[in-house]
Amino acid sequence: MTLTRAALRMVVCVAVGCVPLAAQGGPFPEPEAVIQGFYIPSQQLAALHVIETVIKEKGSPESAETKALLARYGDAMKGLRALSAGRPDFYLEFNDYMQRPSFRTDVLHRYLPQYENAAIEGFSNEEYQAPPEPPDTNLMVAATALLMLAVPRAYLMRGERVGSVASVLRSVGEGRPGAFVLPHELATVKLFRLRLGIDFECGRIEHEEVETVVTKHTYERQSGSGSFPEQTSSFSSVTYHTFTLATPDGRSVRQMFTDNTFPAKVGDVISSIWCGDRMLYAYNHSSPRFEVMHGGVGQTLRMRAGRGLWMATIAVAAVGGAIVTMVLGGDEAWRAFWAVVLVFGFFSAVYIVLLKMLVQIVRRIPFRVLWRPRFKKFMEEQTEALTGFYAAPVARADSSS
Repeated sequence: MTLTRAALRMVVCVAVGCVPLAAQGGPFPEPEAVIQGFYIPSQQLAALHVIETVIKEKGSPESAETKALLARYGDAMKGLRALSAGRPDFYLEFNDYMQRPSFRTDVLHRYLPQYENAAIEGFSNEEYQAPPEPPDTNLMVAATALLMLAVPRAYLMRGERVGSVASVLRSVGEGRPGAFVLPHELATVKLFRLRLGIDFECGRIEHEEVETVVTKHTYERQSGSGSFPEQTSSFSSVTYHTFTLATPDGRSVRQMFTDNTFPAKVGDVISSIWCGDRMLYAYNHSSPRFEVMHGGVGQTLRMRAGRGLWMATIAVAAVGGAIVTMVLGGDEAWRAFWAVVLVFGFFSAVYIVLLKMLVQIVRRIPFRVLWRPRFKKFMEEQTEALTGFYAAPVARADSSS
């Protein structure tokens, strides 16, 4: 059986899926059928554009079927553009295919052979240009990152300061200088971006309170599947020694030590070095023993305002993300905002933690090497004067009165 050209076109039309627009010079294929004929997205978009141009010129624009078909072509091309968003080479490939007469001829030969040799004005008059590229926000993102890094650095360059409690009390007339005070060269410690006011406290232990706190820890463990969980318990205890001291200037102060960090008993003469409300060193003059209060030293030398600095960097990231959002616009803008805030917020937290660790190391080394021996030597030098003061009956009577 011999098929006529019209019958052959009808068979092809049924195979690829076409809209019968014979009255307008059709039939024209559905966009899905055209997309299935190509594997590369830029080729698919170019083929759809070729056939859309033919439909607009050879079809009937006023026909409802033609309008519906053109709408489906527009949706298909919009979907291809969305899938290839962010690929700078996509539109370069698309323009290249549209400028090839051989490609256009191949598309028409496949789907619209009746227009293969027809003159299509749209192919010669239309310029195929890519849509405008989104604005470059790399500079704004980089500026946001630099500002976030600059916030902790600016705080650190400003410096930190911990004042002396005794000097504050003396400035408001509520404290007495005391018989034993630090010399001027030891009363202020200057470290990396940190200024510390140091206090010296001393006295004889008049009373001791001992309190032991026991904590029970319970764990559940299941030996095997189907068995009941077994409970195991462990206990930990902390003993608090609270000493009441009679100072040389007649005050009564309380100092607390945990476990055996500082062995002492009632009647011993002890002294301590303080910064604010944290004890740094303690010395027992009755049985010479020098102890470092590592917890107090670590808290004193650490970089403060870590959480506040992190919140400040988050605010900077939010402002930078908002600017990027306004510049980009569109549906993807809010994704850029949250990407900037979340990613930069995470790296900012890591940066601040590492910076605090580095600052504490830089401060701790000179404090241990340079200042600890000087404080220890000063406290040792007070042993004779303090023990002699509390051994003299007249001095004890004067201090008690």
